[in-house]
Amino acid sequence: MLREFGGVSAYVEEVNVEEHFEEYYNNNDRVVYVSRKTFRHEEGDLTFNYKYAIVVTDVGVYTGDGDAPIVVELMLVPSFNDLTEENKKNIRYCYGYDDDVISEEWLWMDVLDYSFAIKIGEKSINNPTNDTRDEWIESEPIKDILDSVVAVYEVIDNLRGFYLDKAWNRIGTTGWDTLRNAIKNESLYKF
Repeated sequence: MLREFGGVSAYVEEVNVEEHFEEYYNNNDRVVYVSRKTFRHEEGDLTFNYKYAIVVTDVGVYTGDGDAPIVVELMLVPSFNDLTEENKKNIRYCYGYDDDVISEEWLWMDVLDYSFAIKIGEKSINNPTNDTRDEWIESEPIKDILDSVVAVYEVIDNLRGFYLDKAWNRIGTTGWDTLRNAIKNESLYKF
């Protein structure tokens, strides 16, 4: 079956999401899967470990709109350990914990939620059910998108420079800028 996500397509018959991703968070508004594999970027003065997260969000929970879409995003999440000391301190302060209470699993979630993750791609669809999250997360359209993400995420990783080059706001801030801010404490905005 031809699967596509983020502009990349692959012909893959069977996809096992659990083989590649682990569920880290599951609530009534979103589900987050984090890659089991840790990747490493080594280029010039920017070296860091990272994982990919698939974030499935019911936008309707936030807007109160029954016609709001379900959004599936693929995010590149740098490792907490590679952040600057100042950024680590800010995350600890924001989420209210000390070093002795930190779990590896939650560190990935904290970096993701603190906006140091970079969106690689997204796909939105209308809510395939008229009921609760437990039904839409198990629906065929959502499963097809998850399978597509898993089928192509390692190919996308080989093209990550292309995705990181994209500006994510109107003043031209790129994924590289976000990473350099998180890991090297460089200014996020270049003007």
